[in-house]
Amino acid sequence: MKERIEALEPEKNLIVARVIGGDLMKEFKNFFLTIQAIPKQRGPGSVVKCHLKYERIDKKVADPEDILVLFVNASRDMDKMLSSEF
Repeated sequence: MKERIEALEPEKNLIVARVIGGDLMKEFKNFFLTIQAIPKQRGPGSVVKCHLKYERIDKKVADPEDILVLFVNASRDMDKMLSSEF
């Protein structure tokens, strides 16, 4: 997968990437991934939100649930690593 950063807002802990190449583009005309880390109001850490915005090439193309599963698994792994004591 090849992507390009469309927006980067450090003050909002936000990044928007646009997929511009790879297998994903065989099924989607446009595909954007937005990730934002929002600091928790109480206690340490952040809540990470992921938003997918896409346009299918054909109505028969399924929703990209695989991408969400990948993101959830990666988030869990990062959480385990960041919350472990060094």
